[in-house]
Amino acid sequence: MQTINLQVNGRTLTFTGQAVSYGGHELLYSKMSNIAHRGGEKPAFLFDYDGKRLALPYEPQDKEVIMKIFQQVIAMNKKREEEAAREPESLDSLLAFAEEEAPVPNPNPAAPSPEPSKIEPQSASEPQVIYVEKKKDKGFWSVGRLVIGIISMVLFILIAFQSCAAGLSNTLEENGELSGSAGFFTAVMFLIAGIVGVCTRNAKGIAGAIVTAVLYFIGALLTIGTGDTYGDLPIWGGLSAVFGIVFVFCAVKTKLIRKKQSDK
Repeated sequence: MQTINLQVNGRTLTFTGQAVSYGGHELLYSKMSNIAHRGGEKPAFLFDYDGKRLALPYEPQDKEVIMKIFQQVIAMNKKREEEAAREPESLDSLLAFAEEEAPVPNPNPAAPSPEPSKIEPQSASEPQVIYVEKKKDKGFWSVGRLVIGIISMVLFILIAFQSCAAGLSNTLEENGELSGSAGFFTAVMFLIAGIVGVCTRNAKGIAGAIVTAVLYFIGALLTIGTGDTYGDLPIWGGLSAVFGIVFVFCAVKTKLIRKKQSDK
């Protein structure tokens, strides 16, 4: 491994073939064990050294270089462990192994080794957290009930506007018809049923669907016999009846599904 110099926190991080130097302290690869990597905002390589757990920081832009270096260190230590566990077959193989393991002489042996200032112990407050997303329960045909509810709220505006026009026409003609009032109450039923249907679309019980269906059926009944002076009102009444039937079907299916689940 060639000598590599990197800058970390304003200091030089030097990698040689046998050790890494940082903050005036030299750490031998051969004495490192349990090497691991820590990412995040302050990335570092962690390892056991002389009975301590140390962290060697590096700059994020040097990640690729650091990764390659420590891959070589891990490979060297693994090879050393395999060679140490193997029984030498002959004197020649023993001498070759000794030459391979000979450390590089320290160019400045008299220099004292100060305590490292930037070698940080592994933080114990960094547990790995696994987030498990809980699947939300949905009612039978939840999306369809949501769409019907939104359509009902929009139709409230349209039917209410038409009802006001029809009521004004009945008043001016003095024909005694109540189609305007019937249309307005039908619009109110659409609005209430739409809100209840949307709010209860994922309910476990069937009460919400039944109440919504009843509201739609009431709106349909209010339109009976009103087509003479308000031609569109029977159409809205028929649509309200269809929506009511849909919610009755949803209530029945919901009850069957819950019963099937309780039998398991």
